[in-house]
Amino acid sequence: MALVSSMDHDAICCTAPRPPPIPRLAYIDHARALLPSLVQNSLSLDAIQTAILLAISGTMIGELQTAMNFTSIAARQIMAVGAHTWSEPPGDESALSTPKHLRTLFWICYALDKDLALRTGQPHCLRNDDCNLQLPTAYIEQLDSRMSYAPQSHRYEGALFPVDLRLSMIKSRIFTALYSYSGLRKTDVEIIRSIRELDDELEQWRTSIPALLRPQLSFAHQPDATTPKNMSLVLTHLDYYSCVNLIHLAGGRCQAWRSTTTPAGLMDGLRLSLNFSVEASRSLLLFLSDSEAYVSPGGFWTLLFYPMSAILTIFCNILENPHADTANRDIQLLEAAEHTTEKLFLRQSLKAGELQPVTGFISILKEIACRGV
Repeated sequence: MALVSSMDHDAICCTAPRPPPIPRLAYIDHARALLPSLVQNSLSLDAIQTAILLAISGTMIGELQTAMNFTSIAARQIMAVGAHTWSEPPGDESALSTPKHLRTLFWICYALDKDLALRTGQPHCLRNDDCNLQLPTAYIEQLDSRMSYAPQSHRYEGALFPVDLRLSMIKSRIFTALYSYSGLRKTDVEIIRSIRELDDELEQWRTSIPALLRPQLSFAHQPDATTPKNMSLVLTHLDYYSCVNLIHLAGGRCQAWRSTTTPAGLMDGLRLSLNFSVEASRSLLLFLSDSEAYVSPGGFWTLLFYPMSAILTIFCNILENPHADTANRDIQLLEAAEHTTEKLFLRQSLKAGELQPVTGFISILKEIACRGV
């Protein structure tokens, strides 16, 4: 019930009166109180499902550390039953069968794990080397049919996942290569190599998406006919731009920036990489503004990571290049991002005071940027 109360996908198109609000936090508290007894008993499907649902709920209310804790519990339970190493059950097997259902739960947990690792900086619970990453049967075909610019259909075949699982695998490699303990200790050469490899892999993923649906390298405003009208496509675009940002942002910590003997060619490459990061951040904010009306009202805290990381990247770029031709336009983009954030928030049943720290922070960044230009 806690999770259902957060999912208001149909409210955008529905004209029926709204039902009374469900006490989401109360349901979450009750479920959390029951989980220890489930975990302490023998392995069970109920324990895995409860932990995953609580992890999703934690993400949706902005409690990322709590979500990470429940993801860890779910991951350990999944590994204990062995679902992380199973091959995909035959395609004709019922989706309600226990092996297939457990495999679906593995993928949901895997996607959560990779997303939360990048958001929190904490290591993965499910490492790629320990898992069988064979995609579900007919996954790509079903995914392409769901990703459209039309409002989302209510008829689905196969399991539903929060994001493209192929992108989750790339997120895993981004964290391991650039933001894990070993990734943060890499030399400049190793960082640059990882950036190039990950960028190539991400581009291969992008070009595998049907041409009409794939994210643009640099987003430009689209006419209404081609504006994404379902959350699956919106999340895919946001994830893509976020991944580009995170990949190329890692170049900013290279020691070459602080050396006076760095070859000019290397510095040009690093500057280009950071430019990719900034451009991806601009594209993310422009895309979110363009698609804001089709974002699920219950997803504010889940989506907040995307604009905030993009805003910080653009803000730092303004301070680094205050006299660039793009500086004033980027300040306007920060202001537009603040308004978009307010719109997303106001469509939720949340207390107004919860928004102030977010918009206040963006306003402070905007003021500092204005003084620096």
